[in-house]
Amino acid sequence: MDSAKWISLLVLMTSFSSAGWAAGYQSSSYSEKLVTRKNPLQGLSLVMPSFVVHGVSPGPNASGYMPHKVDGKGNTVITPGVGLEYVASNGLTVLAAFVKDCYDNPAGALQIGETFKVSDRTQWGVTFGVYARQTPKTCETYFDGRKEVTECWEIDGYRMKFMTNLGGHSVDIMPMPFVHFTTALYKSRDFRLDFKVMSNFVLNEFGFAVPF
Repeated sequence: MDSAKWISLLVLMTSFSSAGWAAGYQSSSYSEKLVTRKNPLQGLSLVMPSFVVHGVSPGPNASGYMPHKVDGKGNTVITPGVGLEYVASNGLTVLAAFVKDCYDNPAGALQIGETFKVSDRTQWGVTFGVYARQTPKTCETYFDGRKEVTECWEIDGYRMKFMTNLGGHSVDIMPMPFVHFTTALYKSRDFRLDFKVMSNFVLNEFGFAVPF
């Protein structure tokens, strides 16, 4: 009788041990899946251009047509915008952004290049692509004695560009390289806010980025 009790107790303890081991294994496997699950948007950031600092001061005629200039000469101008930047694990970088340019006209940039990690909070890179904008022009209408005449001319004198027409508007397409610098202003487990600079000799764009 005693032997039967001991055998029953042994079987019961073995059953509980097996169940506990199985539950522990399932819990561990589930935790590992949670830890190893990858963010499908890893490497993608929302980019928010904010203002530009000109490498070359605009002429007095050009600065007069900049409605959001910070200083009288138009060296610094508010240029709000939005865009997306993707940085792959190997550093490949693609950026597309839309902004309102210095003359409050629609403009955009499409860039491709490479990003290099400096630390967990800072990185830099080099890209090349195009910057496109609606050609900044001003027009004057007058009466020449027989008919009404409208004359238009370009506001600035930038010449390293191709010109085309899109939707009835003249568009400048300018090949441009940029050096990028990004550093974290705030970083936590769930949120990060970066300060971002895109710079070359002509345009130095400052803004912010939020990684997904």
